[in-house]
Amino acid sequence: MRPETDTMTRRYTSIIVVVVLLAVLIILRALGIMTFQRHGWQVVASRFEADSVIVHPQRGSILSDEGRVLISSTPEYQFVFKYREFTRDRDEQRQRDSIIRANLAVYTEGLHRIIPEQPAAEFRTLIESALRKGHQSIESGKRTGLYTNLYTHGTKRLTYNRYKEVKTFLDSCNKEFMHTDAPRGFTFDEVMIRKNAYGLATRTLGMWDETDGHARNGIELAYDSVLRGIPGFSHRRKVMNTYAEYVDVAPQNGCDILTTLNVRIQDIANKALRDQMEEQNADYGTAIVMETSTGDIKAIVNLTRQDGQFVIGNNIALNQGIETGSIFKTASILAALDDHEVTLQDSVNTAPFSRYFYGFPISDDAGKKYGWKTIPRILKYSSNVGTMIVIDEHYVKKGKAEAFLKKLNSMGIDADHHVIPGAAKSKLKTKEQLKNWKGEALWMAVGYGISVTPMNMVTFYNAIANGGKMMRPRLIKEIQRDGHAVERFDSEVAFEQIASPEAIADITQCLIGVVNSEGGTGVRAHSDRFLIAGKTGTAKINEHGQYAGRWLNFCGFFPADKPEYTCGVFVYRKAGHVGTANGGGTMSAPVLHEIAERVMAYRKTTEMADIKDSTAIFVPDVKTGNSLAVEEVLDELHIKADSLRGKQFLSSADYKIETDQVPNVVGMGARDALFALESCGIKAHLNGIGKVHRQSVTAGTAKRKGMMIELYLK
Repeated sequence: MRPETDTMTRRYTSIIVVVVLLAVLIILRALGIMTFQRHGWQVVASRFEADSVIVHPQRGSILSDEGRVLISSTPEYQFVFKYREFTRDRDEQRQRDSIIRANLAVYTEGLHRIIPEQPAAEFRTLIESALRKGHQSIESGKRTGLYTNLYTHGTKRLTYNRYKEVKTFLDSCNKEFMHTDAPRGFTFDEVMIRKNAYGLATRTLGMWDETDGHARNGIELAYDSVLRGIPGFSHRRKVMNTYAEYVDVAPQNGCDILTTLNVRIQDIANKALRDQMEEQNADYGTAIVMETSTGDIKAIVNLTRQDGQFVIGNNIALNQGIETGSIFKTASILAALDDHEVTLQDSVNTAPFSRYFYGFPISDDAGKKYGWKTIPRILKYSSNVGTMIVIDEHYVKKGKAEAFLKKLNSMGIDADHHVIPGAAKSKLKTKEQLKNWKGEALWMAVGYGISVTPMNMVTFYNAIANGGKMMRPRLIKEIQRDGHAVERFDSEVAFEQIASPEAIADITQCLIGVVNSEGGTGVRAHSDRFLIAGKTGTAKINEHGQYAGRWLNFCGFFPADKPEYTCGVFVYRKAGHVGTANGGGTMSAPVLHEIAERVMAYRKTTEMADIKDSTAIFVPDVKTGNSLAVEEVLDELHIKADSLRGKQFLSSADYKIETDQVPNVVGMGARDALFALESCGIKAHLNGIGKVHRQSVTAGTAKRKGMMIELYLK
C-alpha cells in the first residue's frame, strides 16, 4: 500500500504546482495589464464603449435692445483626413487608400469647385501627404487617429454652409467609389466659436478664447455662468462600425443676455469716433451714449490705435479712471450754486490770467479779453483761474474744503454703479489729502489729481440732463431662456436729486452757453437743428515728471430743452503724436456733434408719429357704394366726409328702387355691387378681389329675367 500512497502524493503535488504556476501567471498578466499595458487597453476600450461622456450645452447669445443677435455661438468645421479612424484593419485601409488614389482627380477638382480659393493642386498635395502618412502608420503599427488638415486658408475652418456642400460631395463619392454611406478617411471636427455679428462693442460684449474655450472679458466673462449652461452626460457603445450614443442627462442650454445697446446708435458712435481719431492721429478713446430718462447705455465704443490700425484694447469707458480736466468744472460750479455760495450773476476777476495758488502756477487759455467773468462765462471760456477763485474763496479759505468734497460725493461722481462686475472705481481726493495741502481742493475742482471713469462722468452729466435725478447706468435688461425673461434688471435711481432744481436749471443754462454762444469752447458741438448743451475738457498728463500726452474730452446732452440722450467723448493722444486738435473743444466736441445729429435723424425717421404734422392724415381710398355706410365709418374716425356726397355714391333709397336698366356698379366694392344688382333681380359672378373695374353688361342696358353679369375686380 505504500507505493500507491506515494504515487497519489506525487500526482496531487504536480497538479497543485501547475495550478499555482497558472495562478502566478494570471496574476502577473493582470499586473502587466494594470500597469505597463494599461494605457493601450484603455484606448482599445474607448473605441468600443465610453461612459459619462460630457454633452456640451449651447452657449447663450448676447442680444441688442431690439433683440438682434450681437454675439452667438456658430459652428465651424475642420476638414481633415484621418488615417485609421474609420478602418478596422490594414487590408481595409489599403483598399480605401487605393480607391482614393485612383479617383484623386475627382476628389481634388470637386473640392476646388466648392472651395475655389484653394487650388486643386493644393488639395492633391495634402491628400497624397495624408495617404503617405497613413501607409507609414500601417508599417509602424500605430493604432490611433493621426490626421492632416485639408483646408489651410483663413481660420483653417469651413463655415456651416461649406461644410454641408463638402459633406454632400464626399458622401456621393463614397457611394460611387466605395459603395458605402460610411465615411472613409475624410471627416470633420466641429468647433464652436463665438462670433460678433456686427463687429461692434467688442471689448464691452467680450471676447472668447478659442484655444481653451473660455471667456476673456466683458459681458462674456461677467455673465459666463449664465451663458454657458449646464453640461449633460451620455454614454456610447460601438456597434458594428459606428457609435450608438445614449443620453443619460440632457444638457441645459445657456440663457441669452438682453442688453440695452442699440445697433444703429452703436454704429453711429463708432464711425464718428473712428473718423476723428484717424484724422487727428489719436491713440485711444471712448464714446458713450446714454438714454437720459432710463440711464440705458445705447452705445459704448472703445478704440485703440496701433501703427495706423484699430485693435481691441482696454475697455476705457468702464475700466480706466482718468484725469477728466475741465469737464469736472461743471461739478465744482454746481456744488457752489447748490450751496448758495454763488449765483449766476456773481463775477470774479480772472486777470492776470496766469497766477499762483498755494505755490502752484495755473493759467487760462481762452477768454482773456474779459478780466471780470460771471459764473456762466467761467464755464463758457473754461477758466481755470475763475474756477479756482470760486472754490478758494467760498470753500478753502472758509475752512470748508471737506464740505466741498462731501458735496461732490453726494452728487455720485465717484459712486460704484456696478455696470458689470470688475469695472474700475472712481476716486476723488481724500480728506487727508485736503488737510495736508489746501491746493488739493483747487486742483480737484478743475479735474486734476482724480481718477474718474468716463462712464461715471457721463452718468453725472446725464443726471443734470434728467433734472437732477441720477439714473444708475444700465447695460443688461434681461436674462432670457427660450425668449422668456428669467430675470429682469429694471432701471434704478442711484441718487434721487444730486442738486436742487434751481441749481440744475442754472448749470444747464451755463452748459447751453458753452456750446451755443459766440466764443464758447464747445461751439464745435453746436447744431442748427436742435439745442445741445455740454462742456469741454483738456487734461495734460505727466508721467515721471514729464509730459506724456493729453485727454481731450467733451460731455453733453441733447436736445438741451428736452433731453433724450447724454453723450461723452474721451480721446487720448500721446506726446509727439501731432494733430491740429489740441483741446476737447476741437477734438471731441465735433464727435458729439456728429453723433447727436445722426442719432436724432435716426430717431425721427423711425418714429412715424414724429414726422407727421397735424394735416398729415392718411385716409385710405373709399370705394363707391352706400354713402350712409361710408359716412358712418368716417364719422367714427372723425374725418370730414362732405366730398363723398356725389353721384357715384348710392343712398339707401337707391338700393331699394328696382329699374328696368342695368345699374352702374364700376368703382364699388364687391358687397355693394352685389347688393345693387340683386336688388334689381340680376345675378352676378365675381372675378378677382378689390373693387369693380369692369362689368360684362354695360350700364343702362335693358335688364331681362335671369340675367347674369360678370364683375371684374382689382
